[in-house]
Amino acid sequence: MDGGGRELSSIGLFARHSNRNEIVDAPWSPGGRRRVLPHVFRRPVRLLNRLLAGNLVISRRGRLVLGAAVVLAAGTGILANSQKGHSIIADLSAKMGFTINSVVIEGADELSKIDVLSSLDLGRSNSLLTFDIGRARKDLHKLAWVRNAFVAKSYPDRLIIQISERQPFAIWQDQKTLSLVERGGKAIDSFDEKFGSLPLLVGKGANVHGADIIFLVGKIPVLKGKVKSYARIADRRWDLHLKNGMIVRLPDENPGAALAELSRLEKVHQILARDLEVVDLRLNGRLVVAMDEAVIRQHADHADKSTSISSTMQNNLPAKKPVGDKEKKI
Repeated sequence: MDGGGRELSSIGLFARHSNRNEIVDAPWSPGGRRRVLPHVFRRPVRLLNRLLAGNLVISRRGRLVLGAAVVLAAGTGILANSQKGHSIIADLSAKMGFTINSVVIEGADELSKIDVLSSLDLGRSNSLLTFDIGRARKDLHKLAWVRNAFVAKSYPDRLIIQISERQPFAIWQDQKTLSLVERGGKAIDSFDEKFGSLPLLVGKGANVHGADIIFLVGKIPVLKGKVKSYARIADRRWDLHLKNGMIVRLPDENPGAALAELSRLEKVHQILARDLEVVDLRLNGRLVVAMDEAVIRQHADHADKSTSISSTMQNNLPAKKPVGDKEKKI
């Protein structure tokens, strides 16, 4: 009992005294004097006294939390700016049960789990406590197929990764290189045969402007399933290469109107089924066609007649002198 009539019991570095039925924890000072702790610290000190006295039973989860608190305090207070200290914290936390035992990966279809795990720096100790989420996100975004990545810790031993993948829109041929590109034209990865059904864009700038021409052609029912590739010419206009070998040349401006005219000619005169190499729609109000060499030789055997095509598509008109060897202009 001290001079104030208060009962005092000593446990390790801490003393307990009672006054008016109030229990207050007080640490011993170097001079043997006791100080009353502020209210906010009393509960933690009581728990520590009980732990030292052996009167406190802590669950496994509680030990993990307590250990994490101690390690975190040590790391932030003493070793936060030390690489060696960071390693020490990682080792200690791993021994306490904070080892990454499972990694949940969601949203990865084109990416394999091996690709995802290989991109992560799990560290030598494989500690969940010291795992750097910010760095993990940056590393995941370096993977070609990753549009966005979410990384979270689930204590005590699980890492959760959610990935949003980029969607291939077309195949882009730049000289001899084939790439998968997004709708906006950004390259994703090298070509894979399983994406062979995607539209083929050819030439400089075709990847950037491809979505526009594909949309316009998609509005023309007579062209459905007939286009083999979309060729960008001088990064200004388009040539449509059809599966039957015909080339449809579109103008720089208002290609949609030219496609609408092509649709009309096909419905009325079946122009896409004719023996033509080129259908040129670049001249407003005039149609220029180039005929196959075999067709030209066949017509050369009939000096009295030739087949001409105009905006009104009249066949078997009186013979006219052709312009050049292959092209005819009306």
